[in-house]
Amino acid sequence: IKAVADAERQKAVLEITIQERIIEKEGAKDVSLINNEIKKAAENNEADIAKYKLKKEAEANDALYTDKYIKLNLAKSLSNNTKFYFSGQQSELGSLFNKILGN
Repeated sequence: IKAVADAERQKAVLEITIQERIIEKEGAKDVSLINNEIKKAAENNEADIAKYKLKKEAEANDALYTDKYIKLNLAKSLSNNTKFYFSGQQSELGSLFNKILGN
């Protein structure tokens, strides 16, 4: 009778220990899921920030790089060069200038 009672107590203790381990594993799983959700939200936030930044830069570039602005900067950069070798529209450089400047 005593051996049976001891065996039943050990069985009950073992069941409690197993239940504790299961609860610990479930708790670790829940913590991991929460951490994954936090990480995903942070990554989504960073992606949204990068997307917004690129969108605003594109809008600024559209407003800044007008045809007049491009022509002005082309003229400025060409004025720094002292030698040009082209003759009229037949040369590659001359035809490029005509296309850009629209003459």
